[in-house]
Amino acid sequence: MLNKTIYTALSTLCILISGCSTMHFVNGPETEEKSRSHWHHSAIYGAFEISPPYDIAESCYGKEWNKITIERTLLNSLASFGINGVNLYTPWSVHYSCRLPVDQLQYQDDL
Repeated sequence: MLNKTIYTALSTLCILISGCSTMHFVNGPETEEKSRSHWHHSAIYGAFEISPPYDIAESCYGKEWNKITIERTLLNSLASFGINGVNLYTPWSVHYSCRLPVDQLQYQDDL
C-alpha cells in the first residue's frame, strides 16, 4: 500500500513539474482574428523534428501572420513519452492567426 502511495505521489509530482511553457510572437499591431491550431512533433528532447517545419505563409493563404503561440501544455506532456530518462517523443501545440497586411488594415480604418 505504501509503495502505491509513493508511486502515485511521484507520478503526480512528475506531471506537475513536466515543464509547461509558452512563447508568443506578434507581427505588427495585434488584431483579433480566428486562431488555428495544430501539433508539432519532435523527438529526443526536441533535437529532431518528426513533422516538417510549418509554412505559415502557405497556411495564411497570402495574408500576413498576426500572432503565433507555441506552447507545451499539460496535454502535450501527457502525450510525450520516454525510456530510461530519455525523452523520445515531444509534441508542442502551435496556435496562429492571420490578417490582412498592415497597410490594408490602416486603409480599412480610414473608411
